[in-house]
Amino acid sequence: GSAAPWNRAPPTAHDVYVTQKAEEIAQSESVNLKAEIHGGWTMENSKQALNEFLQKMRQPSIGYNTHLKEANNCRTYVAEASIFVPQLRKQISGRGQGSSKKVAEAGCSMGIVRQLFHLGILAEFKGERKKTTAATVSFPT
Repeated sequence: GSAAPWNRAPPTAHDVYVTQKAEEIAQSESVNLKAEIHGGWTMENSKQALNEFLQKMRQPSIGYNTHLKEANNCRTYVAEASIFVPQLRKQISGRGQGSSKKVAEAGCSMGIVRQLFHLGILAEFKGERKKTTAATVSFPT
């Protein structure tokens, strides 16, 4: 069977590659200095945008699975979440970590929003772009 590649139902190697690339790109900058190449999506603006996107798609609101990791007297919160994207007929997952639950969840939603942007589902951020300064970036203390 030499079915034409566009007739196959399972995701092609290319689909998988594109998805992996989108995830890698989304996760590669946890600090917002390169937000421009991600459509301006940052830790500050992603969570609300994701909630609005899910409402618009009539999808349930996102549930973060957040847990505390303690190592070497360093407490790190890790948040993970997945959403179903009707246009892609598949799940997109994000993961974030930070010194607080809020930071971890913001990072997680940013990862998902950036993937949606790179996959062409979400447009770029239209609001006011805050220039990120060292003071607004929170690092685990």
